[in-house]
Amino acid sequence: MLLVPSLNILDCLTLFARQLAYYCRANNCTADHILEKFDRDGSGNISRIELKGVINGLNIHLSSTHLEELLEYFDVNNDNRISLLEFKALVKPELIKEMNILE
Repeated sequence: MLLVPSLNILDCLTLFARQLAYYCRANNCTADHILEKFDRDGSGNISRIELKGVINGLNIHLSSTHLEELLEYFDVNNDNRISLLEFKALVKPELIKEMNILE
């Protein structure tokens, strides 16, 4: 499990993207596919619970404060849901960068 000490929100995003990149590599999936997998209920949005599940599934341990900051960062329009467009806009560029680093 990755224990995360004091990080700012961009550090958390980079760590999240790096762990996603490792997951994509290990499971032979693309950035688009992995992002759409998070929407478990098919609502077109990623709930806070779904995102928490993904973070925990990637063995990233964030403090409750860091987790809330990350969730708020993703929810650009403050509707308490993370649309796939919001998520892709924020994570996909970092994910692609991390996947390229792994090549």
